[in-house]
Amino acid sequence: MGKHCFRIFTLILIPLILYPSTQIITGKVRHANSYDILPYVSIYLENRSIGTTSDEEGRFLLQIADSLMDGYLIFQHVSFDTLRIPLYKAKDKSDFYLIPRIIPSGEITVEAMRNQPDILLDLPQSFTLIEAKRFERRGYIDAADLLSTDQNVQVQEELNGKKAVVLRAGNPDDVTLLYNGVRLRNGYDNVFDFSLINLTDVRRIELIRGSNTSLYGPEAFSGVINIVPRMHRAYNIRFQQRIGSYASGDWNVQLNYNIKERLNLSYSYQQGAYKRFYLAEDTTAEESYLKNKSSSHTASIVYDFSDENPADGEQSLSLFFWQGNAEYKNNLAADALTRMNRLLSARLIGWRSFRLTTSYQWLNNDQYYATDRAFWKRRFDSGYFSLRAEKHWTLARWKLLAAYQYEDTRLNFENKREQSGYKNAFSGLFLQKQHGFVGIIKWRLPEEKGVISLANLDLSYRYDRVSNDNRNVTKQTGGYPFDPSQKPAWSASTLRFSSHFKGETRFFIANAYITAGSNVKFPTPFQMLSIPQPRRFNSLATVPQLSPEKNRSLEVGLSLLKENTGLHSINGWEISFNYFQNYYVNKFRMYYREAIPIAYFDNVQNANIFGLDSKVKLFLLRSKVIFEFGLSKYFISDKAAFPFKSDLKFTADMHVEHAGFNGQIHAYYLSEQSGWVVGRDDVFYEIPLPGYTNLDLHIGKTFELDPLKLFADFSVRNLFDNKTLLSGFALRDRRFYLTVGIQY
Repeated sequence: MGKHCFRIFTLILIPLILYPSTQIITGKVRHANSYDILPYVSIYLENRSIGTTSDEEGRFLLQIADSLMDGYLIFQHVSFDTLRIPLYKAKDKSDFYLIPRIIPSGEITVEAMRNQPDILLDLPQSFTLIEAKRFERRGYIDAADLLSTDQNVQVQEELNGKKAVVLRAGNPDDVTLLYNGVRLRNGYDNVFDFSLINLTDVRRIELIRGSNTSLYGPEAFSGVINIVPRMHRAYNIRFQQRIGSYASGDWNVQLNYNIKERLNLSYSYQQGAYKRFYLAEDTTAEESYLKNKSSSHTASIVYDFSDENPADGEQSLSLFFWQGNAEYKNNLAADALTRMNRLLSARLIGWRSFRLTTSYQWLNNDQYYATDRAFWKRRFDSGYFSLRAEKHWTLARWKLLAAYQYEDTRLNFENKREQSGYKNAFSGLFLQKQHGFVGIIKWRLPEEKGVISLANLDLSYRYDRVSNDNRNVTKQTGGYPFDPSQKPAWSASTLRFSSHFKGETRFFIANAYITAGSNVKFPTPFQMLSIPQPRRFNSLATVPQLSPEKNRSLEVGLSLLKENTGLHSINGWEISFNYFQNYYVNKFRMYYREAIPIAYFDNVQNANIFGLDSKVKLFLLRSKVIFEFGLSKYFISDKAAFPFKSDLKFTADMHVEHAGFNGQIHAYYLSEQSGWVVGRDDVFYEIPLPGYTNLDLHIGKTFELDPLKLFADFSVRNLFDNKTLLSGFALRDRRFYLTVGIQY
């Protein structure tokens, strides 16, 4: 009996001697204003090599020996003030709140390296990052609805629900859209429908202004928009329901599963609909309406093989699937449209400074349209394959990037028309291939404190070659004026230069840049198929030229940023100015014939847009209250080449975050817009849309009942109810939306 007691005593005592007692410190890291969880925060023991990182749910766990409990625990994140707390206090806390910074720190943290926007790989330029917390629980219907709140963005919405986004008063095909770095391309007219993008799956939107990009294609005359989806989620399941005006409603469910913090599986589904009635006096609500339905699927598999050194950045392999569907029916005009967009992509990041992205995109579009004179049926199916390979090198002060891009587009097009017993049809398979080669060189002076603390000189070169082909082209007399022997090939080189300077004084931090260079845009199949016939020309039109459209640009930007340390009511401010000039050669100009849903093109040999963008931000009460004022003014040489664009836009926003509450007041003004239409007498007529002012309100609250999280939001759009009738429908009218949800 004594021997057994001695053995038991020995087994208990030896571990206590060899392994001293420890304390477990665990909890969640949160935003001090919104109480949102913060992933990828670096947490470590001061002056010790003991640390960890908060996970996707903001949780962390540290095991610390009793002998070290007189030290301090450090919480560090690039966008927040560093938190330093004694260990003896930390062990009794469950939540740790970080105060947001105005000027991001220069520390190399996990978040700083993993959350780098892809746009930083390109030349320095003016850009905006819109994080999910700014829109995920507010009444924005889709991506276009959200982007319209930016001072540089205007949205062109059709009655069928299709929404096109333009930047800096350019045209929709002047914008390049990326989804997780993968280009979304419409193989017909290169104009993507932003209403298909569901915001519940979006982590961040990167908005790049200006024609300064080389990496994302040569045709981004006005800018680039990159939709960054949620590849990791801080919950297992989430459900959200929205109801509102026009008998609208949509719901979505999201599923997420993590395996050993390396493998992430996620899926989400969204479905919605709304119904709008005509307001014209000669119709009744019971018989005259249009109806829209939409749905989307999103799925992803992400394997993260990053090591523990944050300086190495993200290293991952991901597979991504997305599908958006939309149906439109107008029972008064016998107009119907169905469209489906599907994307499958794979992406490798970080392996030996190498990036590889490949994708395939399907697009199906069926449209039926009737007027008092004719009936149209149009269908096109597009398949688009893309491949982009990038290699990065860092050599002392030099950064080098080389990239190859390949795009292969297949378009099956069919158009039928019936008019007074007369029929004509046109169909065919149209092929377009594009090869692109990109080289970017960046030279950087060592960063140090002083009047000029940083200087970059960057140069980019891009070469593109495009070939066209067609097969099985059939047409009846009076159909499309398309010549099947027309198989043009084009090639072009573009060169861009940029410089970026950063300086610091005791009053503010200044950033300045200047970029200059050229871009080129090749004709799309839509433009090749929509050449107007000579009899439709008049003094306002010129003979169309099926050759590339070219752009030369110059942009100068300056921003001043001040952060006040200590307990001040005004924590800081930011002022930015951007001036740009865009010169266009062989600019494609679009116009429509009355009551005919087909666009025709001619060319303007010389056109230009000059513009000034400015923004002021004020950060109050530790950034719990943020005021933003934005102004954009454009000088457009030929408004027929840039139809229905406002040349002046002003925005004013107030954002509030406190104790789980969030609110926004968004006021804006848009000046008059105008476009051209060709009447049945072949005469051009101008259609004006008056300028207007309006106001949007959003207020929401988040509740936590661990492990559940509930949220609710109420939104009022167009509070001033400035109704403008277009084709019998009200535009700019007051709308209400209520959103509720729960996640686990």
